[in-house]
Amino acid sequence: MEVIHRQYRLIPATVEDVDVYVDLQLKCLEQTYAGYGDEGFIQRQCDSRDELVEEFVDNVSSAQSRAFLAYDTSADSLSPVGLGLSRLGPLPWESELDFVQVPAGSRELVQLYTLEQAHGQGLGQALFDAVLDSEEPAYLHIVEGNAKAQRFYEKNGFSHEGFSLTCLGSWHNPDGPSMRVGRMFRGITLTS
Repeated sequence: MEVIHRQYRLIPATVEDVDVYVDLQLKCLEQTYAGYGDEGFIQRQCDSRDELVEEFVDNVSSAQSRAFLAYDTSADSLSPVGLGLSRLGPLPWESELDFVQVPAGSRELVQLYTLEQAHGQGLGQALFDAVLDSEEPAYLHIVEGNAKAQRFYEKNGFSHEGFSLTCLGSWHNPDGPSMRVGRMFRGITLTS
């Protein structure tokens, strides 16, 4: 179902949108983590584009996934400016983390990003609402130190688990300190 928010159209993303989605994801990662990541962070993300493509196809093809692309309609042509995706978890890579596993079938907010040009206009909230039902139990992973994102999720009922781990994969800096990732929850109780 398409959603209109101000000058933005939120359109469900499908497998056919993979190139638009991944290209936008890379732009968003560059803008979002410019102050957090090491010098090689963006290059590692670009180098892992094939993995991002596979990940998107897997995510959007999974049962009960919800994925949207947001387009700015204020120009002559639609320009992608935001993305959001949630699916049922836990995802296979999460078993590699030293976290207590979430119950099978828990909804994970996998990605939620907007380009800087769309910040402060409510687009992030519109994407959030499109991929998560109001008060739906859910969890997400968050890069430590991203206080703006943490406040946004707290406003939407999420609480931080309280500890973090070093990022893995293309998020890991092989030459020095890496970013750290924590988890936030809403309506999920963990049992060890």
